[in-house]
Amino acid sequence: MRSLGSFFKPGAIARYCRNAEELRDTVGAVANVVESRGQLLDAVSLYQLAANCRPRTQSYYQIAAGIMNYLLTDLVAPDSSGTMSQTFTRAIGRPNREEVLRLATQLAQRLRESGPYSSNGLDQSTQESPSGIRTLFYLLDLAAFFDLVETEQWQTAMDHMDQLGLFPSNAKPAHIDAKINLFTQLPDCIRHPLPTALLALMRCLVAIATKHMCSSGSPKNIETGADLTLTTIRNRAKALVTYVGRIPFRLPGDIYARLTQMHMELM
Repeated sequence: MRSLGSFFKPGAIARYCRNAEELRDTVGAVANVVESRGQLLDAVSLYQLAANCRPRTQSYYQIAAGIMNYLLTDLVAPDSSGTMSQTFTRAIGRPNREEVLRLATQLAQRLRESGPYSSNGLDQSTQESPSGIRTLFYLLDLAAFFDLVETEQWQTAMDHMDQLGLFPSNAKPAHIDAKINLFTQLPDCIRHPLPTALLALMRCLVAIATKHMCSSGSPKNIETGADLTLTTIRNRAKALVTYVGRIPFRLPGDIYARLTQMHMELM
């Protein structure tokens, strides 16, 4: 992946432009051509350059975020590279997950540092930002969750998902209803990796329960001192299964079967 600096040598383009607006539009036009050729990572870098030209134009950041969301939706889970759609791989090849995440993280950092996305902290600023930018932060958080699961940091992964707030953390009907309502508002880019995320979260519950049952210590204070009794874990698993059965989304049959199997293991 090229860095921003490799695209732009100070003064190389500006000398041919009469003002900053013309410079910004020129870089934006080049980014559009690069994007149309399927060089999406390069296009993201160029759109960021265009956005940084004064006066800054947030629309270029939004375009860059939209491209990153398209790339990330098939890459947030570490093992998803083998299940990419044929249309996706024909269009842009098979991108490297680490490379895409690195560029997406850089873009997210620039968004935090610029414009309306940085003034009041991540939660409020992303809530007020355009939907494509909110989606970018969601996808990066999901990628972080999957990485925690891959390294078997079960409790930390579950805490991270609880902070993200996508899935129910208890079996109270009102709580589950709220998460179902949230699901109906999510864009497809976020919905796409959620079946795998549900499976990973259930893995966390099973792993913590197994450690709990094998431990000779107190039924509380699993790993980090969280008040996760075996009953609590079972209730959380039940809430996930209830949630899966009620969301307006058809899960792949193998994932639903594995979720049900792991739920039964906890009973």
